[in-house]
Amino acid sequence: MQVKPTLVALAVAVAIGTSIPAVGQELSYGIKFGGGLALSGIEAQSSRATLGFALTGEWNFRQKDELFAEVGYKYFKADWVDRTRLPNKPAGYDGYNFLTGVGYTPSGQGHIFNSNPWQAAAQGSVDMRKEDIEGWGASFGYRYNLPNTNLYFHGALMLNVIDYFEETLGELRVYNALPIDSARVPALIHQEGLAYTNGKHSFSPGFYVGGQWRMDRNFFIELNLNWISYSTIQYQPLVYTGQAAHTTEDKDSKVFLDFSFGLRF
Repeated sequence: MQVKPTLVALAVAVAIGTSIPAVGQELSYGIKFGGGLALSGIEAQSSRATLGFALTGEWNFRQKDELFAEVGYKYFKADWVDRTRLPNKPAGYDGYNFLTGVGYTPSGQGHIFNSNPWQAAAQGSVDMRKEDIEGWGASFGYRYNLPNTNLYFHGALMLNVIDYFEETLGELRVYNALPIDSARVPALIHQEGLAYTNGKHSFSPGFYVGGQWRMDRNFFIELNLNWISYSTIQYQPLVYTGQAAHTTEDKDSKVFLDFSFGLRF
């Protein structure tokens, strides 16, 4: 019996159509939003807050096993902080908030301090800094479904592209002496203004472990413990080092918790 071409085409179309749901059950995509709390590496930012979002993709290759990938953005909030290098609290000034340090000039050194206890007019130095962190990252991981539950445990490796921004504002004033009493006013021997913005771009590894609870097929919540590393940059004025103003670079890291809610489709 000869089969008509139209019947063959119809059979192929039906076979393709019935195969699509099976594929759809194995692959899924989504988006998640959330915020977090840094547990370590908070000194530079003087803040624990973080925000982020990610696009997700999952492959359910076995009944309880998934591989997943994410591309996302993270932002770590920073506050303005007084970073003036004043390590000393001299004796005899217990009733005053009086801190001092060594200040360098192009030809020698002198003293810097936060304020003159004997003068109403400000004579001190101030170095205010704000150090933001933000970046994009890709994650690749494995997820396991705890039998007979909607709870999944997972872990992932990350590669992040992180930007570290440092803003510096203030003025450093170097005097020939400390203000010992109201009768002797120190002479200003050097002055250096601070108004700089520096940035550092780095490719940095990381990882996270955590869990996901699927309220139904489409909605989920997620809690993760993360670790990331990144490069930092700091402005070094002449007053602190005795060298021409320059920047130095270093490495740092953060451990943080983040909580997200998401949609799968």
